[in-house]
Amino acid sequence: METWKSHGEKIKGAGQVWMILFGKGISAKGEISTPEQLHSTQIAPTIIKALNFTKQPKSMTGKPLSLGEK
Repeated sequence: METWKSHGEKIKGAGQVWMILFGKGISAKGEISTPEQLHSTQIAPTIIKALNFTKQPKSMTGKPLSLGEK
């Protein structure tokens, strides 16, 4: 039996990445969708922001996502 082993640009949705944050002190935002191009380098800075850490390693180049803030 063959199973799914890989994906590429020809597979619908293959370029999308999702993440979920939950736990004590993380407020519910529901699904957040934005029309702009986002990058995987934004995942770690977003987690750091969500956890209210005050320092971000200098090696991180991505900017955190807005997490639904106005």
